[in-house]
Amino acid sequence: MSANSPSGVDGRHLLLALMLLLSALVTPLRSASADEASMAVMSLREIVPGRYVGAWSMPPTDESLRPIFPEHCRWEAPELN
Repeated sequence: MSANSPSGVDGRHLLLALMLLLSALVTPLRSASADEASMAVMSLREIVPGRYVGAWSMPPTDESLRPIFPEHCRWEAPELN
């Protein structure tokens, strides 16, 4: 208890409580930003050993997205060799 305050709350505690209350009110007002996740699903079916046919079962929402395969693979839609 503080000797100067009959309620037991001194100025520093009151200031701290007000600052915490203000920060709690202001924090949710800031908008959050994040990268949008794009999802695409491709199915590959082996037609002969080492040769595949690919098809999008869920095409990418961004047309600039392309599948990434190992360097030794060659992708010429719809075939992967």
